[in-house]
Amino acid sequence: MRSNLAAAGLDLDERRLAGLERLAEPAEDYWRHRSQLPWA
Repeated sequence: MRSNLAAAGLDLDERRLAGLERLAEPAEDYWRHRSQLPWA
């Protein structure tokens, strides 16, 4: 939880934000994939 709270204080430049945006996936895809995992 501490690391999640600390993340709110990050100050990322445009280049780093763009890098993170490439990792994003639509919520529907994320939850569909997650629901198919054997432990779900």
